[in-house]
Amino acid sequence: MIDYYTNWGMQEQADGSYRLSERGKSGVSGISVAGKLIRLWFLCNMSLTLVYGFLHQAGVYSMVKHMAGEIQSKPPATEIHLVTTYTYTMPLSLLGIPNYQNTLYLDKTGKKYRKKQAFFTYELGSATARQLCTKLSSILDSNEKKKAEQKLGYKTFVALPGSRYSNFVTYPTCMNISHTIVTSIFPHVTLEALPQLVPGSTPAQDKCPYASAWENSLQMLAELLDQFKIVLIQIQPSPVGSAGTRNM
Repeated sequence: MIDYYTNWGMQEQADGSYRLSERGKSGVSGISVAGKLIRLWFLCNMSLTLVYGFLHQAGVYSMVKHMAGEIQSKPPATEIHLVTTYTYTMPLSLLGIPNYQNTLYLDKTGKKYRKKQAFFTYELGSATARQLCTKLSSILDSNEKKKAEQKLGYKTFVALPGSRYSNFVTYPTCMNISHTIVTSIFPHVTLEALPQLVPGSTPAQDKCPYASAWENSLQMLAELLDQFKIVLIQIQPSPVGSAGTRNM
């Protein structure tokens, strides 16, 4: 019996009872630390699963699905251009478009030909507002030239995180581009452009002067949550002397 208690870190006392020895206490402490580490490991894994499995870049699939509809419904002799920032590479296989370089077709005479490319993507990565607006202006200028010379129509879209939308619409170069919000897809988070809680981001004229601190805090929280999305925008050159935004 004594060997049994000794093996478990117990020490016999003068009154015949047994208490944990120093070796036993260290063993119990080790078990407690291990349990805490296991709980921490489980919590970290659940958090990463939530972020990377359901939030991070979660809107890409829905955006691709929407663009597939745009491609299928576009008029003949029309090109579609899509510019993306802070977004994963699009899975083009889901768009249902052919491989323009390798796919051959037969006309009525049996002659082989390739279809002209009608969908173009531009991945700008972590582009600044200046780089994005410069690229959009270049694409619009090129498309307007082809429209005038080749009678070729076009649609140009840009997809960016909600946390970068305000930077886009307030940059001077982009203010000369007319844009329409086609759709906003929730939830969507990119770790390279996390939503930011910026006090005072709401224009003063939009704030109620009689709002309490609690109401202002709720408004700031709403602005933060509104950034957890990906915004798909259609752009076109603004008429001379005008610029603006509207929702579809």
